[in-house]
Amino acid sequence: MDTSFTLLKNEALIFLEGDDTHSFLQGQSTCDIRLLSQNLSLQGLFCTPKGRVLSDFLLLDLENSRVALRLKKEIEEVTRLNLKKYAAFSQVKFIEESTDWQVAGCWGKDAKDVIQRLMKKDINGKGVKIHTRDFHVIQIDEQGEHFECIFSSKTSSELLKDFLETCHESDEIGWEQEIIKLGTSRLDLTSSEEHVPQVLNYDLNGFISFEKGCYTGQEIIARLKYRGTPKRRCFFATSEERGVLIVPGSNVYFADTDNIAGVIINVASTSQAITSLISISEKALNAELRASNPTGPKLTLERLPYEVVF
Repeated sequence: MDTSFTLLKNEALIFLEGDDTHSFLQGQSTCDIRLLSQNLSLQGLFCTPKGRVLSDFLLLDLENSRVALRLKKEIEEVTRLNLKKYAAFSQVKFIEESTDWQVAGCWGKDAKDVIQRLMKKDINGKGVKIHTRDFHVIQIDEQGEHFECIFSSKTSSELLKDFLETCHESDEIGWEQEIIKLGTSRLDLTSSEEHVPQVLNYDLNGFISFEKGCYTGQEIIARLKYRGTPKRRCFFATSEERGVLIVPGSNVYFADTDNIAGVIINVASTSQAITSLISISEKALNAELRASNPTGPKLTLERLPYEVVF
């Protein structure tokens, strides 16, 4: 069966509750929180007043008037502190949950069938969420081949066991490769507060609502959409060359020159190949590109599941 499953130890969860939680998040995030429901989760961003992306997240509505934000573990603390600063005058409480809550990825051609059989519920559509008690599954792509699972292992141990027994147990790098192929930028300490959303394609893959109204950074982000052009866009690239370390935040070069074409956003390396998400200028699309230095590993651009326009 073509389905992989892995626990995502590099992800973290922030839990919030309170009467003002939805209205508070509406004023802080790029997505339209009014669409959030028990059956629909949202992907969005928190930005700085200057319109730079602080963190990306997946937001899901839990039972008992709680919500959970899934984001990279290394930017959890800076995101939490930023939100608390704005939440000082709102009826919002940050819940200190136990470590029983976990995040997992499930993907493959047969992933939807496996999930529907184990969960005993249908799931169909990007953002759609189903749950059984404290085990939540969210479809994160249009094709129905990539899903995130957010669950309490204390109350969902049997269901977790079913997934582990049914699926091929992979590793976190395998999941990170899949996210790069989907063209979804993931913020870490090297990229947090460095880029406007358009440079990371967030306006192209559903992370931003341009109809929802004001939020932190909204004026600058909207101005670029309606009156400007992004200097760079993200593309999925591969390299089979080894020996040079490619890390997020390192430059992309026009081959054999000191001219910078862009920057590495995300990387997933295996013994077979290096998969990366790179943000590059339009003139770099037809050029020979190198990672990390002018003579570094050659980068080959691959096809994304959505159209990229400058």
